[in-house]
Amino acid sequence: MDTQLRAKQRAGPRLDHEQRPSLPVAPRAPTSRLGAHAHAKNVKAAGVRAGPAGGRAVTPLAAIAQPYAAGALPLLTPEVEEPAAAPIRRVPQVSDMEDILRERDACGVGFIASLKNVKSHTVVKQALTALGCMEHRGACSADDDSGDGAGLMTQIPWKLLKQEMPQLNELTTGVGMVFMPNNDELEAQSKQILEAVCAKEGVKVLGWRKVPVDHSIVGRFAKVTEPRIWQVLIEGKPGQVGDELERELYLVRKMVEKAKNAQLPAEFASDFYLCTLSSRTITYKGMLRSAVVGTYFRDLENTDYETAFAIYHRRFSTNTTPKWPLAQPMRVLGHNGEINTLQGNLNWVVSREHELKNPVWEGREEELNPLCSAAQSDSASLDNVAELLVRTGVDPQDALMLLVPEAYRNHPDLMKEYPEVVDFYEFYEGLQEGWDGPALLVFSDGKRVGARLDRNGLRPARFWRTKDDMIYVASEVGVLGDVISNAENIVAKGRLGPGQMVCADLEKGTFMETGAISKMVAARHPYKQWLTQSLRRLSDLGESTFLNEPMYDAATMLRLQASIGMGAEDAQMVVESQAQSGIEPTYCMGDDIPLAVLSDKAHILYNYFKQRFAQVTNPPIDPLREGLVMSLEMRLGARGNLLAPNGTTYKQVRLTSIEGVFDELGHGLEAVSGASRSSAATTNGRSPRRAANSAGRGSSKWPGGALEPGPAAATAAAPAPPGEPPPPLLPPGARASCPWPWWPLASGAGAASGGGGEVVCCDRLLPGGCGGWGCGRALAGPGCAAAGAARDGSRQYGTVAASVAQPRMPPPSPPPAPPSAAPQPNEVDLRGPARRTTSKLPATGSGIVPPTGLPTTDSRPKAGGRAGSRPTAGQRAERPRPSPPPPEGEEDVLGPPPPQLPLHAAAAMATARCARTAWGIGMGGDGRPTDPAAPSPPPRGDSPSSCSSSTSYDTDAMAPPPPPPPSRGPSTTARRSEMEETEQLRRTARRGRVATMAAAWGCGSGRCGCCGARGEAGGACTSSSGAPAAARLEEATSDSLAAPRARALARTRTRPGDLVGAWSRRRWAVNPRAKVSVKLVAEAGIGVVASGVAKANADIIQVSGHDGGTGASPISSIKHAGGPMEMGLAETHQTLVRNELRERVVLRVDGGVRNGRDVLLGALLGADEYGFGTVAMIATGCIMARVCHTNNCPVGVASQREELRARFPGVAEDLVNYFHFVADEVRAGLADMGYKSLDEVIGRADLLAQRPVKLAKTDGLDLSFLTTFAGPSGASSSRRTQEVHSNGPQLDDIVLADAEVMDAITNEKVVHKAYNIINTDRSAMGRVAGVIAKHHGDNGFAGTVKLTLTGSGGQSFGCFCIKGLEVKLVGEANDYVGKGMNGGELAILPPPNSPFAPETASLVGNTCLYGATGGRLFVNGRAGERFAVRNSMAEAVVEGAGDHCCEYMTGGCVVVLGAVGRNVAAGMTGGLAYFLDEDESFCDKVNTEIVAVQRVVTKAGEAQLKGLLEAHVEKTGSAKTKGLLANWEATLPKFWQLVPPAEKNTPEVNPTVALPQAVRVAVKA
Repeated sequence: MDTQLRAKQRAGPRLDHEQRPSLPVAPRAPTSRLGAHAHAKNVKAAGVRAGPAGGRAVTPLAAIAQPYAAGALPLLTPEVEEPAAAPIRRVPQVSDMEDILRERDACGVGFIASLKNVKSHTVVKQALTALGCMEHRGACSADDDSGDGAGLMTQIPWKLLKQEMPQLNELTTGVGMVFMPNNDELEAQSKQILEAVCAKEGVKVLGWRKVPVDHSIVGRFAKVTEPRIWQVLIEGKPGQVGDELERELYLVRKMVEKAKNAQLPAEFASDFYLCTLSSRTITYKGMLRSAVVGTYFRDLENTDYETAFAIYHRRFSTNTTPKWPLAQPMRVLGHNGEINTLQGNLNWVVSREHELKNPVWEGREEELNPLCSAAQSDSASLDNVAELLVRTGVDPQDALMLLVPEAYRNHPDLMKEYPEVVDFYEFYEGLQEGWDGPALLVFSDGKRVGARLDRNGLRPARFWRTKDDMIYVASEVGVLGDVISNAENIVAKGRLGPGQMVCADLEKGTFMETGAISKMVAARHPYKQWLTQSLRRLSDLGESTFLNEPMYDAATMLRLQASIGMGAEDAQMVVESQAQSGIEPTYCMGDDIPLAVLSDKAHILYNYFKQRFAQVTNPPIDPLREGLVMSLEMRLGARGNLLAPNGTTYKQVRLTSIEGVFDELGHGLEAVSGASRSSAATTNGRSPRRAANSAGRGSSKWPGGALEPGPAAATAAAPAPPGEPPPPLLPPGARASCPWPWWPLASGAGAASGGGGEVVCCDRLLPGGCGGWGCGRALAGPGCAAAGAARDGSRQYGTVAASVAQPRMPPPSPPPAPPSAAPQPNEVDLRGPARRTTSKLPATGSGIVPPTGLPTTDSRPKAGGRAGSRPTAGQRAERPRPSPPPPEGEEDVLGPPPPQLPLHAAAAMATARCARTAWGIGMGGDGRPTDPAAPSPPPRGDSPSSCSSSTSYDTDAMAPPPPPPPSRGPSTTARRSEMEETEQLRRTARRGRVATMAAAWGCGSGRCGCCGARGEAGGACTSSSGAPAAARLEEATSDSLAAPRARALARTRTRPGDLVGAWSRRRWAVNPRAKVSVKLVAEAGIGVVASGVAKANADIIQVSGHDGGTGASPISSIKHAGGPMEMGLAETHQTLVRNELRERVVLRVDGGVRNGRDVLLGALLGADEYGFGTVAMIATGCIMARVCHTNNCPVGVASQREELRARFPGVAEDLVNYFHFVADEVRAGLADMGYKSLDEVIGRADLLAQRPVKLAKTDGLDLSFLTTFAGPSGASSSRRTQEVHSNGPQLDDIVLADAEVMDAITNEKVVHKAYNIINTDRSAMGRVAGVIAKHHGDNGFAGTVKLTLTGSGGQSFGCFCIKGLEVKLVGEANDYVGKGMNGGELAILPPPNSPFAPETASLVGNTCLYGATGGRLFVNGRAGERFAVRNSMAEAVVEGAGDHCCEYMTGGCVVVLGAVGRNVAAGMTGGLAYFLDEDESFCDKVNTEIVAVQRVVTKAGEAQLKGLLEAHVEKTGSAKTKGLLANWEATLPKFWQLVPPAEKNTPEVNPTVALPQAVRVAVKA
């Protein structure tokens, strides 16, 4: 099988595809070039498609996009000439979230450039080849042919254009690549608009050129919106050349954008799009697959198309409907990743775009606005800002450095090599908020081309240089397939580390890396002097005073707390706990009170908001071990003019931490101003806090001086306590002081932002320990970068009514107060002008006022306490009571049922009070007669609980439920304890009987997307919970398990395509029958993410509601993260159906599913499977004590303590009876509606009807989107029984097809074979290891399979390597080498004729040896970031590594023979590491929080180190290592040994510990 065939991936079978009426599927172009290595990602093998299910067919996208009504405007292909009809509005689509949640990109990107600026067609051919080999990094729509986007940016091909227009003057002419509406009349109107703008501007349109394209290449989905593509040639004003001409063309484009929005119908304006308009660069892009870009654009195959550089990009969009304009490259950038801080960045752009001025624009700056659009992707928005800077005259290197800054603090290499750049970063910190997130940005202005990586290095970037001065940068190595054939021509190989940059200057012929670029940029202006003039610190302004005694008596304090809605639980569980510990409190077992918008109780405004947080695409930063890239520092004061920076641009005060802001703010403001101020800032002899408190009763502006006055003032509602939703929203432009009595309980204050993007300071408690990880975690949890990102307008929360409950439906009013003449206490009155505003609450303006008065106290006795009181958190922990009482006046959904009630009756009573009933959604029949004879199968479901005990799962496993009915799927609830089952498998495997790989790496619990029932941190159990058992599973010791499980999961640090695709590949590599399940938490925009993971070959998508149970999570996550399962499920199902992806995935739902009614509701909304967690645990003995995270469960359900586990009362029969009750309810419900099986009602949301609920706040609540029928979606039973999605032929198939290899595996012989490998061979050798394990277990194989591979290894090379498998790779590899390896050996070395020194070259990528439990890895070269992260037992030798080396390592041994990055050994709790320190800089790079640093002081340690070096020479022939061994006496003192506490008493570390006799003999020998 050749590499071309191997590079074609095939998707799994899907239902209802053949019969779907559709446009013709475009044939695929033959791939004759080397680019055929590219994946044709979703091509199906012949004969694998399944037939129709139940005769149903899914409505095609064309039928949705083309309303064939009278007067409709048809979508035409460019060859069809028909008279244009009157435009009509397109059919609105249900739950389209793109206006609420911005599109996100995650892709493959790179560039090729000639330093000699030699133009050639070879650059185009190589770029197309590399783009073809990036196909696996993109995605296709349901037609398998419409790519999410692919394209090239090059220099303008003047030689090609002059064939048609010989008179062109390259110096004075610009070329635009234009997408036109696919209609004659609109196309003509678009041309007229552009020509009119040019005439008004005084530039000349020289002509139009129709871009030749091959329409047969376009996929069915992309053809629906395919534009007509033209090139326009424009001559500038007399004398305009170079940068001046670029600015003129930029102005023309911005004016055209305004004109088209004014003159074209709104629904078609976006179809008229100028991809580029420049005298230097041009972009060819579209909704295409990588392999067909060159075939579609015939220009690219023309040998007269010559360029000196090319940027290529393959897009993976998690947006459900990729668009032609959003394909990349953009006008300046090509972006792989996503911008986590996008919403805040856009808010700041809108708030300050009118203040941007620069003389080069001659007063025309307003014509450039708006700079960004809500309809754009994050990449397009960042590109707009970068383009403005470049057109203003800022070099692209400077622009990228200020927009995507480096983490310049705590950076030893930076301070040693280019410390002057610190002043640059600090100065621009006061002008521009960072666009932060995982990002590899490739950029060009036509004169320079380069690449920039985000500050945390969360995207791979490799580069290499050849003898003929060609520079190559790519997301992967091996994209040209010439690692061997071109080896002698490659003079250098490298990688981009966190915050690093490379840049090729085509005019000067220079290639610069980070250090040189930083020095050059920092020297352009006197940034140190400017910073001194612009910035002050609070410490410069004098001392502050502090209160030594409480301000209020107990009665006043209680009144103030009650007036702002603080309950006893808030005070005890949140404020006091955080004040004492300095970290956010942990809670467990979910949230069980109704949503605020549906509750008949009064709620403060914050409870109507929900957090937005990371799903599978947006990882939280680890604040525990990677705090060096975070900062709690913030600025107070107006931002200046970004386009004209100087020493007087701004005046600001720097706060080193948000801790204690208001302790010093009053004095600081007074000192800065130097004059009397308003009551908000003047202390008048009192403490700043007392003054702020009195001033806060009214409204005020910030004084002048350091803080510039805003245009409006307002007084906001009470700020939230720590861990709660953010401070109140204000009218645009307002700055206000809002002190409230949180702080008298503890010290600290904080700041956040108002709705219009202006700074709002609130006297709000934050923990005394917020300088540590407690506060940092709260800020990093939703994916924020730092305090600045949280402050800078990031709207991380959305309203239930606006951005969760009602996507794409008529905006309701914000929730009003309960029915009464006046607002209820603790309730914000939104019944006035705010009721007429849109549903986005930041626009409510002055309708938000502070609440006053006291709440009505419920006088009925609470469980466990006197009337109106609550037990303390400690009391709850001590008593085995079912549940803590709810907030004031609220009922617990899972409160303690009366003891005399049967189990199921109690569960039904709880459900009657739950939010699901309060929705007002009722099931109605469709006229069918009831069917009392409907079968009564007991449903089976999944248990998403993350409790740490195995006891309840053992009971679940013992319960023998009846066989599942035809409409149900396999149960993952009825399973044994994962911990004990895996341990038993390991014990069996060690006897050589079974392989544990397939079991140990499964993700059947839907844990692929997020950890725990929340999308933030999850899994907050203490390290002591079950430490011995957990240590056995981790191949570690109990002492080495201090690393929080959810904090360092590298698998979440990637995009949906890589994440799910990687799971899919590794699943397929080891166990082709295993399914990939991705868990998503219900929230606004879940359909967008679900569509992305479906395109990435997920088999199951699990939607979890916000009120589901979880073992332990931060209290803010439990209370405020996620939305109801109904909303998430409805949006997911509708989005998948609309995009024809529904039939390829199974939808599973959980989160508060408690009875048959919930099952039916889930089925009607589209779920195929249903998870039971909390109630199933209650059925087997859980009493909801809510101490799961403490290892003190009083009934032994969630505890590893044997004395507590002995109390477990559960029996299997209770669980069986419970599910029988549920099954009876499902049968009765189906019979009432006239159906016999769930298959008939799944997805039938039209059988639901909204019930009237007598609550004033829900009068405007429109839940029609929950009752909208999305269309036929096929039979659920067929979906659940379809085969798993295949990843197509693999290199492993070739290996295993060799009879000698299989004979050696079967009969434990020795075999040696050689093969070629390419970058699209991902997870290589995983399946070979799986076959060995299947026959012999983890350690039972006595033979040897020796494989020599030549070429470039794809991602996860050598994953799951096992004993007896020895693999040698001559070439290079990408990320995740040796992931999960259990044994065997991997050796990687460069081609023998390579001219570069191996120890200076990057041969492997990031995150190698992640989760390895054995084996050896030898790399004759450098590695990337996070080498040996979570390594548990493997040994490795590498000749250099990046940041975060040995992070969270728990065992094994690592030797590094070269320079390393910073933050070494963060969270390392086990194993040993040896580092060669040749320049005496190593100690500054070690995170010494846990490990100790010492020289090699024992003979055993020396023997261990020397033995690994000798093995390294044997396996790789490393010249550097040979030199070290030859001069061993001088080499040994240069090594440092890192020693975690678990290893301090080992012979390799401690000279007083004796070696065992056998080891002593070996050492002596």
